[in-house]
Amino acid sequence: MSESNNSFTSNQVSDDTVRVASANQSINPNNSADRDDAILSIRSLCKSYYDASILQDINLDINSGDFLVLVGPSGCGKSTLLSCIGGLTDVTSGEIFCKGKNITQLDPAKRDIAMVFQSYALFPNMTVSQNIGFGLEVRKVPAAEREQKIQQVAEILHLQPLLDRTPAQLSGGQRQRVAMGRALVRDPTLFLFDEPLSNLDAKLRLTMRTEIKHLHQRLGGTMVYVTHDQVEAMTLASKIVVLNQGVIQQFGTPEDVYKRPANTFVAEFMGSPAMNLIQAKVLMEGGDVKIQIQREDGPAIIFTEAAATDALRAFANCTVIVGLRPESISDLPARDPQRSHSVKCRIDYLEGIGSDVYATLKLAGTDVVSRLHGDSTVRAGDTQQLHFDLSNISYFDPSSQLRI
Repeated sequence: MSESNNSFTSNQVSDDTVRVASANQSINPNNSADRDDAILSIRSLCKSYYDASILQDINLDINSGDFLVLVGPSGCGKSTLLSCIGGLTDVTSGEIFCKGKNITQLDPAKRDIAMVFQSYALFPNMTVSQNIGFGLEVRKVPAAEREQKIQQVAEILHLQPLLDRTPAQLSGGQRQRVAMGRALVRDPTLFLFDEPLSNLDAKLRLTMRTEIKHLHQRLGGTMVYVTHDQVEAMTLASKIVVLNQGVIQQFGTPEDVYKRPANTFVAEFMGSPAMNLIQAKVLMEGGDVKIQIQREDGPAIIFTEAAATDALRAFANCTVIVGLRPESISDLPARDPQRSHSVKCRIDYLEGIGSDVYATLKLAGTDVVSRLHGDSTVRAGDTQQLHFDLSNISYFDPSSQLRI
């Protein structure tokens, strides 16, 4: 949370006026029906090291075919959670179920879970074929069956020409595909990926990201994927868990997390540039709810909130935080004129990225980023007519930082 957001004035509004999309609140730990229907269920999981709490009361259900991405800043507990699922880290309290079976105390080898790590962890003296098939050999799978599975995985991952090479003869992306092949060949119930692309350069990461997405679509496997890169999370996931300080902030689809963040942390973390969080006041005129945003370079911005909820009305004459994505403040007219507002604003500085131009202006004492068309000729210091698309506007309680 930026300093400007921390300085918002608290409102004396009852907690029951705030609606929060909380994953922990949406799951009943005592509901065995939810657990039995899920491939993976986590109930009231906590992990501590001495007095340091790493994970707090984690509750999740992961269904067959889900691609669940755990995302959050460094130190938020996402890799620890993955390690607990895989059995590499003991839990302090709580339970983990796989296909209805309690695996909390099972050894990693007995969990029917395959894991792909950030480091490739390949045997340097073995060929690609031997690396992929090593787990099968340990399990004493017959040679003919082992060879068949290796060939199938090699075809899926386009590794056939490389089967006789050693890891030293491979590129970083090829090594990562071999590590994935070693997991795939086992045909496990669940795949775990711990930041598998973080060691790759930007272009190769994009290529591998596409390959992983295609792999999931082709196999339909259930995957849990850890990353700190919110772009990876948005492009890969069917469901996203946003973690911060060991607590689930939100659990939902990429669209829900992006368009309807549960709190200001999710709003700022998901999206690049982040969602703009602007201090505003809720006014009542007759039966209409109006939102007022002060600014230094002109009269206040005032617009009518036609879709005002009872929760927002409860903040009458109080301060709220308005959340708008940069693409919702543009030099292009909004698609729905009924849910838009236009005003001239002074542009402080610009950042061109080719396809778009990000323009920064000041509203309510806060730097606000808008996304302009890439052919925009506006210059720093100019006044530009900007259109505010209100169809995906968010409101947050300045005191609790939760979505209204």
